[in-house]
Amino acid sequence: MANDRTRNPGATTMPGAGNASGVSLLVRFWLEPRESAGAEPVLRGYVRNLKTGEESYLNDPSSLAEQVRRQLEADERALGAERPKTGEAAG
Repeated sequence: MANDRTRNPGATTMPGAGNASGVSLLVRFWLEPRESAGAEPVLRGYVRNLKTGEESYLNDPSSLAEQVRRQLEADERALGAERPKTGEAAG
């Protein structure tokens, strides 16, 4: 079964948005100069969870996907702890 984005590429809803949680992240990258004259600058960055304010700094931009995955997993664990288990009354 096709999701909204497959049927309508301009749709603003995310696949599974009706039953999934998400996390808002700010990702920032910058070029940091090196101390040695003529040395290429280093690409640095961070990922900030906008809900918790937690920041993870990146020395390797290729680790961005791993950082995002960790943030999503942490958010899911936190939400799971807040949700009542099946059969429990919300209270």
